[in-house]
Amino acid sequence: MHERWRGCCLDLRDQPEQLDTVLLWLHAEWLKQRTNSIQNPAEAYGLRRIQLQEHLAPSVVPLTLIAKETKSDARPVLGCVSLAHLASASPLASAEFNQALWLSNLFVTPTARGLGVGAALLRAIEAKARDLGQTEIYLYTQSSKAYYRSKGWHECVIKSAADASTMAPAITVFKKQLN
Repeated sequence: MHERWRGCCLDLRDQPEQLDTVLLWLHAEWLKQRTNSIQNPAEAYGLRRIQLQEHLAPSVVPLTLIAKETKSDARPVLGCVSLAHLASASPLASAEFNQALWLSNLFVTPTARGLGVGAALLRAIEAKARDLGQTEIYLYTQSSKAYYRSKGWHECVIKSAADASTMAPAITVFKKQLN
């Protein structure tokens, strides 16, 4: 078992120069998982950039945290996680979920996996949500279910893809009660 990672989680707004690094990670992950998407990768990259730039605005959410060894560390960022409202175009959009906060974009670099960076990012984003008065937050995933279960998340909805002809896997929604 690895020792608990002792770095820090910082708001991307405080280190906006890291936006391109985070953007490249998230786009690369999307490219790996886009089995049935017809969206042009260059257009998707541009839209993702616009969405991530919104995380630099002074509003409370959306927000992205990044993981670094120290605040002033010049070494590369180790991971990220975001907190936002559900996109209106989401297949999960509903009265139940639209006002909730959603965890997204959890990513840890391959060299930092297994060190506790992801767990630290989750704890930090959960603390941010609590600070915002939230009693629960959600996430959806098609993979990594065991990881989220191990971190105290519970499945609350499994929704099939709206169009069965796309062969898209079911979307599992997880919820975490914040104490």
